[in-house]
Amino acid sequence: MIKARQEQGGVIVNIGSIEAILPFKEGLAHYTTSKAGVIALTRDLARSTARGSGSMS
Repeated sequence: MIKARQEQGGVIVNIGSIEAILPFKEGLAHYTTSKAGVIALTRDLARSTARGSGSMS
């Protein structure tokens, strides 16, 4: 299934928050951490895809 899907292409859209980079409210550690995780995942996927033949923006 994954191999067939690679030929069709696709798009993944991750939505982060400035809160992950510059926390400004107290008591939102869970929110800040989850948004930072989304940003880290997106960057890692971009690096992994850039090494292959896919595209990532």
